Amino acid sequence: MLTYPGAHFLHTLIMRYKNPSSDPAPAATIYETPDASKESLNLLTLVAELYNVGVVGPKLIYDLIREFIDRGLGEVDVEGLLKIVKRKSLLTYFH
Repeated sequence: MLTYPGAHFLHTLIMRYKNPSSDPAPAATIYETPDASKESLNLLTLVAELYNVGVVGPKLIYDLIREFIDRGLGEVDVEGLLKIVKRKSLLTYFH
């Protein structure tokens, strides 16, 4: 029996973000594209929303921001940073 379902969900979420191509992608439909970077950005949006409702603490958010900066701020890193920072609760927290 799973004792901490929230921790398992968060762990799976972060692992999917770190390794987006670990699961075989389903066939793309007209509404979906098999784009790993889009999936990663959507997962980051979910992490930011989990922060807004208090499921995720600021340490994880800081670690993600630090990871983007350490990688050199390429196009994907800037998009990820924007996905995290543009959430209203995060903006008020950083000011």
